[in-house]
Amino acid sequence: PQGMRLLAQSLSHNHRLVELFVSGNKLGDEGATALAELIALNGCLQTVMAQSNSIGTDGACALASALKRNRSLRVLDVLENELGQQGEAALCE
Repeated sequence: PQGMRLLAQSLSHNHRLVELFVSGNKLGDEGATALAELIALNGCLQTVMAQSNSIGTDGACALASALKRNRSLRVLDVLENELGQQGEAALCE
């Protein structure tokens, strides 16, 4: 999670990165929340692959909130996480 926070801070104003692959890094909800902050602030990302990261309901809800603020992201892959019904519902809104 600390690494994701640092990565999110360094990429939040990046205007070139369009794909980010962070699958299999055990981000958990804390790391997913940092990733959500990046998604909310970055207007260039088009694809984020975040499979198999132990993301739970809180992380999924943070990601869903970030999606409401981001206009560039086209793909957010969170397969093989423990999103829970509430997290899944939030992401589907």
